[in-house]
Amino acid sequence: MNKRLILLLIPILLWAREYKAQDLNFVLTTDSVVYDTVLWGAKFSIGNLQNLSIVDTLIVDIIRTQNNLFGSWETGICTDICYPTSFDSVSLVLLPGQIQVLKLGFRMFIHNSDTAHTILSISNRMDHTNNFIQNYYAIDSTSLLSTSIFEINSDTKIALFPNPLNSESTLKFLNLKLNSATLTVFNSNGQEIKQITDISGDDLVISKSSLINGLYLLRLTQDNSIYWTKLLVAD
Repeated sequence: MNKRLILLLIPILLWAREYKAQDLNFVLTTDSVVYDTVLWGAKFSIGNLQNLSIVDTLIVDIIRTQNNLFGSWETGICTDICYPTSFDSVSLVLLPGQIQVLKLGFRMFIHNSDTAHTILSISNRMDHTNNFIQNYYAIDSTSLLSTSIFEINSDTKIALFPNPLNSESTLKFLNLKLNSATLTVFNSNGQEIKQITDISGDDLVISKSSLINGLYLLRLTQDNSIYWTKLLVAD
């Protein structure tokens, strides 16, 4: 093979590699909106898994990497069927161009007012760089599920201290520089009670102000990324 042909092939191979890394796509179809279903007796959040390739069949691994529940709560993964709540992983075969509905459901047998948190990792088995994290929060049996999705970035972390909050706490953003971000505070009933806009820098001081004792969810939004953390207010 002559040098000229090799030089011609290099950009083609680089393009093919880049294209293949984008074969799998994940899109939420219900952002912070859920519905009850009699079939499973749960609240679902729904997203679409799509094989963007027109030639390759993909194997997709869905793994429940975190499942912080309480009381009698359970979570379950559903595609065309709902799997037993004991299943922590599901593998799917997606044909070229296929779109597959993916659901995560919280099932509650009694009313609770605490916060459940479940994380699903969604990845293309043949290309682990094409990997997504889906965060799910359910506050109680009368509230909505809050959902967010972002591509994995292990360098991004949020620290909150002290927590529980007595008078003031500092929200520290590690390896994340904020520019015109928005922080929204939700109470244990899923109601928005406070919002701070135009946040810039790498930390934010949160005062107790009108917050009563209890558990809160903090949602930080910047551009197309959403980050969550919990705050406990106590005397």
